[in-house]
Parts: sequence; C-alpha cells; structure tokens
Amino acid sequence: MKTVRTVNGVSRIDDAAPGSQKLNDFLRTILIAHRDTLVKRVIDNLDRYIDYRFNLKPTKDQTDKLRNSLANLKGGGIVPAKHASLFMEINVKDHVYVGTKTFYEEIDQEIEWVLK
Repeated sequence: MKTVRTVNGVSRIDDAAPGSQKLNDFLRTILIAHRDTLVKRVIDNLDRYIDYRFNLKPTKDQTDKLRNSLANLKGGGIVPAKHASLFMEINVKDHVYVGTKTFYEEIDQEIEWVLK
C-alpha cells in the first residue's frame, strides 16, 4: 500500500504495482484534487492573493478574467511531465508528501498570463 499526503489529507493506493497505469491514474486523480483545492483557495481570496504575490490591485475586468482562467485550470488535467518527480517518487517510496510549490507556480503563471 502507498500513501500520498496532500492538502486534502492522506490518500491510500492499494493493489497498484509500481510503474503501473493504475498507480499513475490514482496519483493523477490525487494531484488534480490537490491542485483544485489550492486553486479554490486562491479564487476565494483572489484580490488579496494578487496584492500579496504581485503587489497589484486588479481591475474588475481583470478579476473576472482571472476567475474564469483559474476555474478552467481547476477543471483541467495534470501534465505528467510537470510532475515527473512526484510520479517517480511514488513508484519508489511507500509514503509521499505532495508540496504546494509547483502548483502555486502553475497558478502564478496563469495569473501572470492574464494580467499581461
């Protein structure tokens, strides 16, 4: 059994052989839920987050565009190439902690793209 700890708690993956498609599918589902939680937190406090991270005060139009863009990111899939180290780590270790750094970088890139 493998365990994966995220902002959503601990998830257990049973009966999945290392390197198997089943294991990767479970991990992809866990990572999507993890990112969705982080995106929801950003959307809920969008003005404050942008002020903190980018030292900007977005206009109403920018805020609306950002909410839509982040909502699309929230519903999107995970690109395994961006998270290859996590996929490799779960294949090697039985217990993995999924940090937030790469996910917040992805969120910040989306925000920067809209604010340009």
